[in-house]
Amino acid sequence: MKVTRGEEQALRLIAAMARAESQITLTELSIAENMAEPTIAKLMGKLRTAGIVKAVRGRKGGYILNRDPSEIYMSEVMRSLGRPLLEGIDCTPENPRDDECPHNSDCGLRSVMNRLESYMAAVLEKVSIEDMMMPEPVVDLQVKKMTDSNE
Repeated sequence: MKVTRGEEQALRLIAAMARAESQITLTELSIAENMAEPTIAKLMGKLRTAGIVKAVRGRKGGYILNRDPSEIYMSEVMRSLGRPLLEGIDCTPENPRDDECPHNSDCGLRSVMNRLESYMAAVLEKVSIEDMMMPEPVVDLQVKKMTDSNE
């Protein structure tokens, strides 16, 4: 259930692109987010493959969002990097991870972790890039409402 550095950077880059409201170059993104251009280029390649951004070629080339920020969700950006949305306990009674685990048939920890994963995924699938761009207290309130409604 760890958010990787690449996932965080990808989310920051998409938010920076949304704030720019137009085409933006690797150099501009590098300055805005204090990231190395090769790192940005690698992430942009994955985001382009996923259809989140598109590359604009030419002397004044760069990248632009493929959709409105309100239609791009945190979960989609994170999945575009090729990892599952959340990694946690994936052991089930039907598919035990460890044949020697004494709790394969009955595990309270597995139930809690699976619920936690579902809960986190529900939030990430509802928060758009547009939402992320609001002031922190506003985002905090929105996420609180989402999580309170899941209880």
